Amino acid sequence: MRTSDSSGIDYAIRRVSDGKYFVDYGIKPADHDWTWVDDPQLSTAFPTAKQAAAACATYGLARTDAQGNAPQPADGYEIAAVEWSGDDPIADFEDLVAPSQVYVLQRQSDGKYAVDWGEADAPCAWTDNRDLAVQSGFPDRDAMVEVAQHFGFATDDGVKDGYAIQAIDWGMPEASGNDGGAA
Repeated sequence: MRTSDSSGIDYAIRRVSDGKYFVDYGIKPADHDWTWVDDPQLSTAFPTAKQAAAACATYGLARTDAQGNAPQPADGYEIAAVEWSGDDPIADFEDLVAPSQVYVLQRQSDGKYAVDWGEADAPCAWTDNRDLAVQSGFPDRDAMVEVAQHFGFATDDGVKDGYAIQAIDWGMPEASGNDGGAA
């Protein structure tokens, strides 16, 4: 999505493993209606690389170095320049929605989810809120395992006792029973 009406260069978040670009349909992290697409012209774009890096932090795709410098894309993500012209067609985003899963770390003793990785003295904060957990999760299980390893919740042998990597469905309709209530 371009940031202005004239031709130019915008900046997008790109996942290194498959070259896909980040898209947030509502431009609100709390909505969790974001996904990854192949076409850079359909990506969520930012007018500057600095704003794209700040967005990485908002969506849990960033790291801050030991000196506390501004957030940078976490390993596995990068800021990519997206060149476009005023002649590019406008995309129909309704065709792009694809159900997916986000992987999160869950503490088994109380069922709380890890959030806010490395943002305080502790390795993370804990919450009951699945929506907040999704913001701090990863669409790739291996990436979530790497974060768990980095912060001491996992080793090369797997997740430590008392913790689990859980997949949370997003972008999928809620399951319901015959009575119309949640299953």
